[in-house]
Amino acid sequence: RRQVDTHAIQCDWHRSGKYHAAVSSRGSVDVLEPFAKELDALDEPYRWIDDVAAELGTSHFSKAIYTPGNILMNPAALTRGLGDNLPGNVTLYEDTPVTEADYRNGVSLETPGGSVYAPKMIVAVNGFASQFGFYERSLLTFAAHASLTRVLTPDERATLGSVGHWGLTP
Repeated sequence: RRQVDTHAIQCDWHRSGKYHAAVSSRGSVDVLEPFAKELDALDEPYRWIDDVAAELGTSHFSKAIYTPGNILMNPAALTRGLGDNLPGNVTLYEDTPVTEADYRNGVSLETPGGSVYAPKMIVAVNGFASQFGFYERSLLTFAAHASLTRVLTPDERATLGSVGHWGLTP
């Protein structure tokens, strides 16, 4: 939050909490009840939502747990904003494929435009890590999806539930 405020990063940051919802009674028993026990053990606040339609405007889900401590934001906008405001001693190279890597005596990386050497490397990579010799046969690549709409009119908002900004994990 400090970085978002300091650099005026426009990433739709909202301290709105999050809903974790179940469609069926089985989902409530198998997922939501254990989740509530974990929250109790961690002494994290939450509340059960028995009438999801009244709160969120959708009758698709039968029950939900609301956790107030979550932040909603646009992760792509946050990442772009953080990248645009890196300290002066950091250079960001985007769209730069590593074409060769040598891990003897530190790490040497070759790219089409040059090379870099470092005594140590932090691997922060997606599902392609195994192509660099890391985590072979131990990564599961998945995709997460979000659904976004244009800003709703006041009349459209009035037909939905009582909550402003909200996010939900099914």
